[in-house]
Amino acid sequence: MQMSITVGSKSEIDVEVSVVGEGLFRLVEQPLLFLALSPDDDAEYMPRFGDVVFGAYTDQGVLVYRGVCERGPYRHFDCLLSEDRSESTKLADFLHQVVMEGGRWEQHMGGLFMISVPSSSKLDPFRMFKRAKP
Repeated sequence: MQMSITVGSKSEIDVEVSVVGEGLFRLVEQPLLFLALSPDDDAEYMPRFGDVVFGAYTDQGVLVYRGVCERGPYRHFDCLLSEDRSESTKLADFLHQVVMEGGRWEQHMGGLFMISVPSSSKLDPFRMFKRAKP
């Protein structure tokens, strides 16, 4: 099911969610909110993959975001990589390790990687990206 998240007063982004309870939903994908941020928006308060959020239905039946209830058990990393690094075997191996440890990753627009690793994980995407050469 989709939830509409409004960023600031202008931009609206739809994100996939699952039902947790009455009026509570878990984000099951990483919203591309940074694309709509203005200098006045505080990215620290934006919802991320795994968060439980409050939602409500409008009169038109659209599910809309109302705030973060509980942060998910993940550390989040967003990185922009060159084409060479994006296609490296070392990076592919690392992303496989992310999944094996219970994390998740998404790739957008070629070289934008959004990685969520369990808080308990020792994985460090930034260190890996520095090493991920073709």
